[in-house]
Order: sequence, then structure tokens, then C-alpha cells
Amino acid sequence: MKNILFIFLALLCCYFAATAQPPRHRDTTRVGFEAGRTEAINAPILRGNGQGMTIVPNRQQFCFDLEMDVELNFGGRTSREVAVFINTTDGYVGYTTPSAGGPITDLIPEIESFRFSIISFKLSNIFNYFNHKGNNGIEHLVSTSNTDAHENQMNGLLTTAPLMRKSDYRTYCDGKARALAYKRDGSPTVWYVYGDRFPASLTVQKFLGAFGVGVARTDAGTFMIMELNMGSNHTLIKHIERRRVCFDPSSFKMQEADFYAKSAVRLQEEEQKINQSEQQAAHAECCVAERMAEINFRRENLRTQQENLRRSQEGNLIQDAGAQRAMIGMMDPLITVRGSILSTQTNICSTTYYLSRGRTTDGGKVACLRQLLSDLQRCESQMEAADRRYTNIAQAMAEKSRLYSAVASQGGCN
Repeated sequence: MKNILFIFLALLCCYFAATAQPPRHRDTTRVGFEAGRTEAINAPILRGNGQGMTIVPNRQQFCFDLEMDVELNFGGRTSREVAVFINTTDGYVGYTTPSAGGPITDLIPEIESFRFSIISFKLSNIFNYFNHKGNNGIEHLVSTSNTDAHENQMNGLLTTAPLMRKSDYRTYCDGKARALAYKRDGSPTVWYVYGDRFPASLTVQKFLGAFGVGVARTDAGTFMIMELNMGSNHTLIKHIERRRVCFDPSSFKMQEADFYAKSAVRLQEEEQKINQSEQQAAHAECCVAERMAEINFRRENLRTQQENLRRSQEGNLIQDAGAQRAMIGMMDPLITVRGSILSTQTNICSTTYYLSRGRTTDGGKVACLRQLLSDLQRCESQMEAADRRYTNIAQAMAEKSRLYSAVASQGGCN
């Protein structure tokens, strides 16, 4: 169950804050800013009709030639900073874990806290690289959410309609950039745009960046998007510079592919175990009905899990609701609880049978099993209520996992 919960958390991108890295010297001069800005607005990917490359998770290297440090502010209360790395030729973007102690600007895959995400130019491939400390040391893993096989389909908010110039302006990067507000009438979202001129309107054709800030090619030329303001939330560029950074992902094991392969083996083994249990139940001296109820449940669940395994691979786990439900269905603690209820009922029946014939003297075990059965049935009811209460399957899963952990921590009746 721990492995199942681990991959579930990884799929929903529930990553924890990484340990801050040692500070790195940054070129904060005007010359350094201009070099970064020039690199951005002359990005080859923004020219012509190129749509970037389809990236693969285990290629030899990802290399970047531009770094932006971005501040993420949520509701004016929580602020984090993230280092965004950009390949201006192929258009893919990488970013580190948002950190309260300043951006993590160095990529060190060897440390346990390493987290790094890479997204293709069209936002179609999304790869999350991370480390997990197991029994044999640190594992290097990459979660693709199946976007390596089934591309994510996403349109940028910037390109949906023209932006109109407003009068408000702000300065960025220690006063080196003065940006003017642009927005759509009737929309609260504001973009602060920096360039050598400020046309009355801008129609964005291509965008290169992350978290809503970066560089945009428009019908009037190429401009920097210095800030995205959405009500009480905003993201803004704090620093930009030319910088070559490479990341080698070849040692990272594909998490979903490994999960699918292991699940297929596990289901084959479960089918063999069910067949063996059915033969044993047919010749049992007691509780045949309870044993067969347990076997029938396991066989039906096996069929469901085989279908979930197939369906979970047929779409990406970011957008395909069917694939999401199938993946989470393979991890649902409610199935485990229902199976435990049936096995506990079988155990109560057999223990009572042996007590009545004097073949065991452990009378307290029956009381323990009955209490366990009551706890499991209550847990089942609470999980079913969680499924009804939450329309978001991830929230329901989190609640059911918490409920299962509480029951499992009580121990058994051996």
C-alpha cells in the first residue's frame, strides 16, 4: 500500500519543498540584464512557424541558454521563488522547486531533495524528475503522466484574444525594465509588457516562458512579459541572464512505465493465487460460503484491475479523466478495506469453528476479530461518504488514504 500511495502522490505532483542550495553569483548589472533580454527576444523558436520539438524523458541531455528567476505570490501572503531555464532554440523550459529561501539555481541530481520539471514548447510533454530514497539508496525517477505517449493538449491564455494597452506601469529587475499594463476588457487578468515601444494593442502569436511570464512574439514585434497579475495572485520576473546549464536525465527511471510493468506481473500472480485459493476452499472443512465470497470478490476485483491497467495507459494523466479514474482505481484503499472485511469474516467463522471443537483455546481472538470487523465496516462507510462528498477524485483519494492509515495502524489479531 505504501508504494501505491507513493506513486499516487507523485502523479498528482505533490512535491515537497527542496532543501535550498548554496547561493550562486549572478550578474545583476545592466549589461547582464540586457544580455539576457537580447537572448530572450531573439529566441530562434519564436521565429517562423516552428512549433518546437517533441521531447523524450530519457534523452542524453537537456541544455538551456537562458535563466529567469521568477517570484510566485499567492494572495499576498505566500511568496516563493523559482529558477526557470529556457532553451531558446527548441523551446523547452525547465524549472526547479519553488522555494521560500530564494530560487534554486543549480541542478544537482545527486542530492535526495532534487526536483526538476521540464515542459515542451507546445506544453504537450510534461516531465517531473525527482529522487526517492529507498532501501537501496536514492532512486532517480521521472513521472511523465503518460504525456510521452499521449501529448497534453493546451492553449495558452495569452493567445486567446488581443491585449489592450492601459496606463498603469511598473518597474522590474531593480529598475532596469519599465513595463506597461495590458489586459482584455472585461477580464481581471493583467500582463505587464516591456519593450522598446508600447502599441495600442498586442495579439500574441507565440509565447516562451513559464508561470505566465517570459517572452512573447506578437503582431507588433517581440516583447517581454514581466508580470502576470490575476487578482490577488501574481508572478513576476525578478532576474534574467544568459546562462548555459545542462541536465542529463539518462539515469532516471520512468515511473509510470515501471508501475505498469510491475502491476501486470502482480495481477498475473494474483490470478494464480486466486485459483489456488479456490481449490483449497472447495475442500475446506468449514466456512466454505465465506471463503468463496472472498474468492469471488478477489476475482471480480482482478477483472476490474486488469481493465484499469489497460485504460490508464490510453491517455495522459493530466487531461484524460478516464485514464485518471483508472489509475486511481488501481490504488483505491476502499478495495483493500472491502477485501479485508471479507477475509476477517472468514477468519471469525473459522476461529469460532475451531473453538467449538476444542482445537484452539484463544477465545480472545474472536473478540479482537469482531472489533476489527466493526472498525473496517465503519471505515468502509466513511470512505463511501468521502466518494459522495468530493467531486475531485484526488481529494477523495487523499481522504480515503488517511482513513485507511488510521485503521491499518491499529494492528491485527494474530
